Amino acid sequence: AGDYLTIDRVMVERPDGRRAYRDVVRHPGAVAVLALNDQGDILLERQYRTALDEVILEIPAGKIDPGEDRGLAAARELEEETGFRSNQLNFLGDVILAAGYSDEKISIYLATELIPGRAKLDEDEFLEWHFVPRNEVLDLIRHNQIQDSKTIAALMFLKLQGETLDQAR
Repeated sequence: AGDYLTIDRVMVERPDGRRAYRDVVRHPGAVAVLALNDQGDILLERQYRTALDEVILEIPAGKIDPGEDRGLAAARELEEETGFRSNQLNFLGDVILAAGYSDEKISIYLATELIPGRAKLDEDEFLEWHFVPRNEVLDLIRHNQIQDSKTIAALMFLKLQGETLDQAR
């Protein structure tokens, strides 16, 4: 276990009545932010991820602090990592990362009406961000250059939200 992760060994009863053990990684939960500028371009970060030993493209995200409201955590992470604040932050949906071994759930928010500011990165965070047109982000996903599940899920939530708005008209 680390600073915020723990591993529990859980006994389960299988459908055949036999018992088995499962290891479960306990995670405090996280938030991610799909931030759009006034042109509808998507804010992406290029960030080194130790577990993969590579730099990946992803939307801003981070873990929630104990007792922290998820919406407030999303606003905090967006500002800490990019300097942007949002006048319009809306919940899009939750994703479960790896249900086979972890209870981590990421709540995804849509941020619009962005106000630029100054990032407040943690001392161990090194990232760069830029806005990418939506069609280019979809091409990056299509060509396997974005593999991050929360980023891919965020785009799906955005697409579904757009279809809901279109159907309501």
